[in-house]
Amino acid sequence: QIMFEAPDEMLCFRFNRCPGQHNLLVAGCLSGQVVLFDSTVAMHKLSQKATASGSQGAAKAAALRKQQSVMGAAKPSLEIQPEEGDPTEMEPVLPVAVSLADLSHRRLVSDLAWLPWDGHVDARGQVLAPEHLVEGRAHQFMTTSGDGQCLIWDIRFAAIAAGEMPHILKVRGAGDKKKGEQPPPPWLPLFKMQLKKPNAGGELAACRLVPLGLTLPGSGSGSSSSSGGGEGGGGGEGAQSGEGSTPPPPGGGDGLSLSPDGLLTKFLVASEAGELAYADWCPPPAQDDGGAKKKDGDGDGQGGDGQGGDGGDAPEYIRWVSADHPRPCAGLAQSPFFPGLALSVGDFHFNLWVLDREVPVLVSPLSPTYLTCGAWSPTRPGVLYVGRRDGCVDIWDLTDSSYKPSMTVAVSSTRVTSLEFFLEPPEKRGKRAELMAAGDAVGNLHVFELPRSLWRAAPQERSAMEALLGREVRKVDYVTEVAAAVVPPPPPPAVDEVAAGGDEDEDGSGLDPEQAAWAREEKEYDALEASFIAQLELEPADLPELWQEQQRRKEVEAKANEEAEEDQ
Repeated sequence: QIMFEAPDEMLCFRFNRCPGQHNLLVAGCLSGQVVLFDSTVAMHKLSQKATASGSQGAAKAAALRKQQSVMGAAKPSLEIQPEEGDPTEMEPVLPVAVSLADLSHRRLVSDLAWLPWDGHVDARGQVLAPEHLVEGRAHQFMTTSGDGQCLIWDIRFAAIAAGEMPHILKVRGAGDKKKGEQPPPPWLPLFKMQLKKPNAGGELAACRLVPLGLTLPGSGSGSSSSSGGGEGGGGGEGAQSGEGSTPPPPGGGDGLSLSPDGLLTKFLVASEAGELAYADWCPPPAQDDGGAKKKDGDGDGQGGDGQGGDGGDAPEYIRWVSADHPRPCAGLAQSPFFPGLALSVGDFHFNLWVLDREVPVLVSPLSPTYLTCGAWSPTRPGVLYVGRRDGCVDIWDLTDSSYKPSMTVAVSSTRVTSLEFFLEPPEKRGKRAELMAAGDAVGNLHVFELPRSLWRAAPQERSAMEALLGREVRKVDYVTEVAAAVVPPPPPPAVDEVAAGGDEDEDGSGLDPEQAAWAREEKEYDALEASFIAQLELEPADLPELWQEQQRRKEVEAKANEEAEEDQ
């Protein structure tokens, strides 16, 4: 095994899933910093060690069998004892780069995710032109924290600080610096966003993050990530199985097939208060008046402030915020087959969201135990997996049943914390095409081989799932329209208004009909209450404190009204 060592405790990490970059790993720390690892050398040593130990072990096992057969051993032992001096553990891998603590997150890094290669941005948050992108190579990732910030980082920070990438950031005085005279540049965020709620204006303390451009067809590398760690489930080559091989058509009235180009700068954020926010780090120009402080992208080092900064004129990145779960979201994932569909897991149920609706389109029944993570199946459009606190995983086939899981599998004796999927490439697929890895609360890793029924899509499964979601969307729209059409009842009149109206006219004349009706009902209730107290011969001390407080308040209001009339 390989061990990675960071300056502080690591709370989340992600491998780069682009081909040829699987050796890159980024992690978020308790101090708010991010670290970058390169496992190339460690993987090479590990493969060499495995090859050498395998050949030596085979030779020693053959020699031991021959020796024990000569000695007439009844049951030869094949255990190979390591030689003295052989290392039993490899040296830990140290970070290649560590971000500057003063300009990192102010709280612990709660989640991070790599950006797709075609969604890279410059220091102002604008998507780079196609000529500046390298197909299939990802160099930027996004982090979020409870401090309300979302930061975009670039692992090529040294080249950017040296002025070698002016299309990302133009550095003043970069050409005057001589090589060898300057210390290594600090690793700073390329672009900053301060997430604020549109109406309330308060900061949004984020705990989960999903860039919506990650799981579109063709953006993955053959493996899928769960929402237990925050990154949306990957599609990649898993979408090439069954009906998932055809990309969804753009448009659509139900919001299930949004244009992939329109999602490159969009992302979902779950807050610590149980809210779900739909945001865009590149808002329309009409919403960004006066927000861009550096229109030409000039800077002293790296992007740092970008458009957002911490000023009051920062653009509004969040499009809408809605209540999701009573407690913080435990898992957030985007569907690999429907770009406009997302799964959120928290508390005792999970929700399905369509991006252009501010309410969930499907809410699951309550689970018997707390839910801890969730993930979409990378090969079946209607199947999702939900981890539980009791160590089980619920497998939901929404095309078969939406009110109970199709299967429940016991994985561990402790809480399931994360779910990951690995897919064999199409040319290498045989009987074992999909593996599921589950991590638990005590650090154990459980790997399962999924049966054919769970990774092979049924005929017309995608069409059935789309029809189901369309019905649910129409139900939500109908309920929303009915709720908007219902006129709420008018509020009751104030107590002083009722009393004043009663003193002026016993029949309630001089008041509008609604207030007169309230006044008559109030008098009838008071008369009935007085009759009830008299029949039971109750003293004021025998009555509840709430009634006594109401009587004292009425006496004070009546006295105030009398004094007001005397003054007039």
